This record gives sequence, C-alpha cells and structure tokens, in this order.
Amino acid sequence: MSRIRNCIISSLVLVMSASVSFAGTEELFPKDVYKMGVEGTDVTLLQQSLKVAGAYDEVELTESFDEITLEAVKTFQEENGLAVDGIAGKATISKIIEMGYLPILSSDLYKIGMEHHDISVIQAILHTGGFYKSSEFTNQFDESMKTAVIAFQNEYDLDADGIIGKQSITKFKELKWIIDAPVEKEETTGTLGNLTKSGYKKGDSHPEVQILQQALASDGNFDSTEGYTSYFGEQTESAVIAFQTKYEMDADGVVGSGTIAKMKNLGYVTQTLVAQASPATSRGTVKRFGEYVAWSEARSLLPVGTYVTIQDFYTGQTFSLFVGHGTLHADVEPATAQDTQTMLSIWGGEFTWARRPVLVYYGDRVLAASLNFMPHAGREDKPALDYVSGRSAGFGSGKNYDLVKGNSVSGVMCLHFKGSRVHANKKTDSKHQANVKIAAGL
Repeated sequence: MSRIRNCIISSLVLVMSASVSFAGTEELFPKDVYKMGVEGTDVTLLQQSLKVAGAYDEVELTESFDEITLEAVKTFQEENGLAVDGIAGKATISKIIEMGYLPILSSDLYKIGMEHHDISVIQAILHTGGFYKSSEFTNQFDESMKTAVIAFQNEYDLDADGIIGKQSITKFKELKWIIDAPVEKEETTGTLGNLTKSGYKKGDSHPEVQILQQALASDGNFDSTEGYTSYFGEQTESAVIAFQTKYEMDADGVVGSGTIAKMKNLGYVTQTLVAQASPATSRGTVKRFGEYVAWSEARSLLPVGTYVTIQDFYTGQTFSLFVGHGTLHADVEPATAQDTQTMLSIWGGEFTWARRPVLVYYGDRVLAASLNFMPHAGREDKPALDYVSGRSAGFGSGKNYDLVKGNSVSGVMCLHFKGSRVHANKKTDSKHQANVKIAAGL
C-alpha cells in the first residue's frame, strides 16, 4: 500500500536548534514490551499510532495485541530499519514517538485547503470511526476529507460545518482517538520574565540580563548563590555557552534569536519586542518602523543558517524563523511548531500567499520586510535537499527545500526586502515591495 505521511523525522543537526520532547515513554507505554496476548488501553494507543504510520489497516481498534497488531508492528519495523520480530519494545516505541506518529494534534483549527502534517493524523482517526474511507493518509484537507468530517459531526450531533475546531477535537479526546501531548518542561521559578530586545551579549548592561540569568539558573547553568545582576559578564557568558552546548546550538555565548527561541520553548522567558520608533509623516503619531535596506545588504546581514526574530507589523506578535536559502530573496521556515502556530493565528488560521509587512530583528538591527505564509517546494517526511516528488503547494518534483523538521510545515516561505525578486520571473513583486515600504514607514 502506498503510504503518504508527512511526519516529523530527525532533522539536520545544523538547522534544528529548538525542539519539544515528549515525556518518558513509560507514561504512554508503561510495559517494557508489547507482544501477542498483551492487553490494555495502551495497546489501543499503539494500534492508533501504527494506523497513523500507515501500518495498521483495520478500521476498528481493540485493547488486545492480536495477529493483526503483530503484522502491523512487523510492517512498521521493516519500513523503518528495525529488527522485524513483531514485538514492540523500546526501540519500536521510541521510533514511533521520534517520527511523530502518536495521535496528537498541534493546532485547534483545520479546514479545507490546508496542508499540514496533522491532517494525516485526523484522516487516520476518522478512518478509525469509519468516516474516512481511504486507508492512504495525506497531509491535504480536501473535499473527501471535508465529507468525512461532516459525517463525523453529524454522527455525534456537532455543528456540521466540515471544519475541525475545538468542538470536534474535544470529541476526539472523549472517544480516546487522540491524546494530549505529554510535554517535558523544566520547572521555572515564579512568573516568566519578559525580554524586549532581540539579542544580548557580553558587555551589555541592561535590567533584562537578570531575566536571562534566572532562565539559565532554572536550566542549571548559572550559579545564583550571589544573586542576579544587570551586567552580562564572563559568568553569564559561560552559562550561555553551557546552555547552548547542552541543546546542540552554536555555542558562541551570545543570546540571539535562536537561544531566545529555545528559552521560550522551555518556558523560561517570554518576549515582546520593542522596535525603534520613528515619527509618522501624516497623523502625528509614533509607529514602529524598520530600516529600508536593499536585499543586497540584507542578504549579507542574514546569511544562510541564521535564526531571526520576526514581528508582525500590525499585530505586534513575534516568532522565530530559520533562513535556509537566499538568492533572489530569503527562503525561511518557522524555527519550531510553536512559531508555526503563532503565524497561523496572524494569517487567519490557514496557509496563504497573502503578504504582510514585518520587522526583522537580528543583532541590533531592525529591518523592514514582507512575508507570506505559504510553505512550498518541500516535504517534511523526506531528507533535506534530496530530489523528491510531490513537493508542497504543487511544486512537483525537485530538490527538497524543507530543512527544519518538526515545525509542522513542509517547505519554505518567502521573506522579501527592498528590491528582492521572485523566482518565477526574476522580477520584483509589487505587493511585497509595497509591504516593505509600509514596514519602513514610507
């Protein structure tokens, strides 16, 4: 059977600096091994996970590890390079979790036209209820899926709008078709501190350095016996390097957007950026604006491999992006699934080519730019830069430009600056350029 699954797989160490890890497998799968004769609700979870992976073809789930489950485990093991014995031990369970096959949803809204790796999870659970007829699961929310969603909603007396929202997701949980993600999070001390700058380095003197020191202490990297200070000295730099080394980041001792994104993801800090202010020319008010720099300069400021913080011009919400490529403009990806969710809220809950003015924070610079929210030319479930077919947004076959794995999107998005061009015709895009000017206050 052809198995189409946009899954979360191991990423290139170079490009993945922020992640969310699941709690110990014993919380979900308390037994050491799952084999013939084992029974329990955790067996049902195993079957549902194997269904999401495309290995368990039966519609109904049970609480018994039977012959059907045995064959499904063997299929999964064979497809993922594991020892094929039909026994789900720690190696098999860990691979299921690592590849994102647990029946977990990362958003609270899914509707027709969306492309998202969670769509295949929803199709699998609707198949469990007998509403989605195909046993081949994709990441596309199409008409056939909308029909299945409406049938499900009618069956359980929900609003039959064909949209998977909070009401439908709550019912999924009641039916035990999906589970809440058990996320590991370090204990923090008191209220989360808020950061207003995009970067901090040795020699800085700022009240928010204390927030960084508290975050580093919470992670076990900063000795707080003598209290906290507002000065970024050698002790703070050493603690930052230890933090970055622990999470396999570029250990340069500088707290930039990537390090801040990791601290946010661990629950140590929040961030509300304050951009430079310039007087508006007509209404006599003050608006946040970025520098109106040409793409040639922006390209040198934001080299490939850079993490940047983005602030939406209209809402003020912030998120982190990874700069993966950059020729005619910057091709970027959300750094984490959390960043994708922030972007979804800004763009109205769906992927779209609509452009928005944004501010790009990197170091001590704030740049005016324009960004769309349509991931394209990539596949989350295939190795980065391999030649693949079926790339996102109808881009067909070609190089897989999806570098960041586990961020809930397939492919890249376009970040434009003054004078940057599109790939289709090698010309500037008037809508992007208009948004860049808006972000620059022009």
